[in-house]
This record gives sequence, C-alpha cells and structure tokens, in this order.
Amino acid sequence: MHQEFLRKQIGLRIRSGCHLKLLGDSLTIGVGSSDDSRVGPLLCPSTDLPYRQQTGRRCWASLLQTHLVRYGCTVENLGCSGITSADLLAHLDALYQPAPDTIVFCMIGSNDKKLSHGMEHLQHNLSALCARMQSDHTPLVLMTPNPATPANDAKPNRIYPQSAVVQTIRSVAEHYADQVLLIDHALAMDAECRLRGCSLEEFLQVGIGPDNDGLHPGDRGHYFYFEHICVALGL
Repeated sequence: MHQEFLRKQIGLRIRSGCHLKLLGDSLTIGVGSSDDSRVGPLLCPSTDLPYRQQTGRRCWASLLQTHLVRYGCTVENLGCSGITSADLLAHLDALYQPAPDTIVFCMIGSNDKKLSHGMEHLQHNLSALCARMQSDHTPLVLMTPNPATPANDAKPNRIYPQSAVVQTIRSVAEHYADQVLLIDHALAMDAECRLRGCSLEEFLQVGIGPDNDGLHPGDRGHYFYFEHICVALGL
C-alpha cells in the first residue's frame, strides 16, 4: 500500500516538473552504453572527486533526461565510476543539497561487493542515506542494479555476488517501505530474459565494447533501465 502511494506521488511530482538527482556508480553514469563519453564538466569541482559528466545520449540517465523535458524536469546524472556506498556518503553534501523540488534516485553497491564486510557496510550506508532523505523530506527512489553474469561474479576481486548486492538493497528498501520507493531492475531484468528466451549474457550484450564485461550493460540494457523507470512511475 505504501509503495503504491509513493509511486503515484513521485510520478505526480515528476509530471508537474521537478529536479532529479541520480546518485550511483558506473551503472548510473553510463558505462557500457555505445556512446559513453565522460568528458563533460567536473561533477563536483569543489571536491576531490575526479569525475566528469556524461555527454553521451544512449545511457539510461540521458534517455531519461531527454524524455522528462516534456514535463519541465531537469535530470542531473551524478554517477561516479568505481565508488562505494561509503564514498557516496562521504561526498553526499557536495552531490546533494535538499530542495523542495528535488527527487533523488540512487543505485549503488556494485563496488561494495569487492570489500570485506561489504554488504554490512552497504546496509548501514543505505540506511543512513534513507534516514537523511527522510529528515530532509526529500523523496528517495532506491533501485537495484542489473544482475551480473556468472563469469563476472567469479572474478577474483569479487567477495560477494551481485545477487547479494540486490538483496541488501531490497532489505533496506523493505525497512523503509513507507518512505522510500523501490524500483527493482534486477527482478524485472530476470523476467525479461525469461520472456525473450535469452541468456543474461545475450541481454547485457557481453563482448560489445571494452566495458561490457558481464556487469555493465550495452544499449539494450540501458534502454531497459530507462523504460522500466518510466513504466514504474507512469511516465
């Protein structure tokens, strides 16, 4: 009941025109999309974050930005490749400032799985993010990332599988279910693969481009993210 209410309220706010801040890692900034080009202005010039804005148009964030112009919305993609949930919290004040017309979307955790006790840290940091957004009266949408292929999960620096990241995000979202909306991309992407009768490797377009390594999706996966957000929010 609470999730459906939040879904309608957030969709209504977007259709009325607002500002969206997208927080996350490489899956947010657009790695894997065919025109990925992170050569725009520095995201946060006043900090030590050496990340630049995405100028490509085929990642899900850029597709969303183009689509939401019709509602008078602005979309700010603040994804930073390689960051963990702890990095996000450490730089949160530079990436986000509370404002009446702002909605925050966050998809983070795919780098926490490389850390000892990474899922404990992810749970703690996401909970702190939810509490901060609640305190600021800022609507928050938590999103699960796409699944990873078995080959990606088996890489030597992976302490946890991608499924553990997804489950941790779901757990935090469930705890804050009356205040935080969950958009579960992982669940929807698994269902889409079954519907299409294709493997995850095929769906993610593994092998197309140097960054499509079984985790970072190609254009099909990025379009799926975009489309799933729009469907979830009635946009």
